Amino acid sequence: MEEAKYLKAHAFYAHIPSIFSETLDPTDELVLRGRRSALSQAGRWFLGKPVALDELVAFFVAQKMLSTMDINLGAAGGGYKGGL
Repeated sequence: MEEAKYLKAHAFYAHIPSIFSETLDPTDELVLRGRRSALSQAGRWFLGKPVALDELVAFFVAQKMLSTMDINLGAAGGGYKGGL
């Protein structure tokens, strides 16, 4: 279990773009646009084509990489309104 915590921390600090920093204002339109752009790029990398955010989430759920606790599309961060 200790190793899993390390890997999650490593992934967050080494591989997640700074646009997802919790110190940024989640209601700022520029922050939201940057986050949508980063997720759109991730979708292209993972699925090889432009995708909607719900398709990207479905991909990760199918891979069993996310738990239902990780997926809260209505959380502070602007909430998910569909598409990228």
